[in-house]
Amino acid sequence: MTFRSDRRDLSYSEITDLALSMPDSEKLKLAERLKKAGVKGDWEAIFQAFRASKLDQRTINKAVKEVRARRNGTKKRTATSTGR
Repeated sequence: MTFRSDRRDLSYSEITDLALSMPDSEKLKLAERLKKAGVKGDWEAIFQAFRASKLDQRTINKAVKEVRARRNGTKKRTATSTGR
């Protein structure tokens, strides 16, 4: 399904209605594109952190753990949960 429009004022509900009216194969393609866009956002956050003037290894490790936890859907472990 191809949808082209010059109209830029679509509401959220209109967009979801359009997406839900798509064939299942197109819905899967859309879901995959949205998933890839989310992963790209994670990488951009990581790269932005490295653009800072100075970062110590501890800060880098913390950022990596947070991003991995978000991507994997897990909670960040704390010092008390690891017994340290």
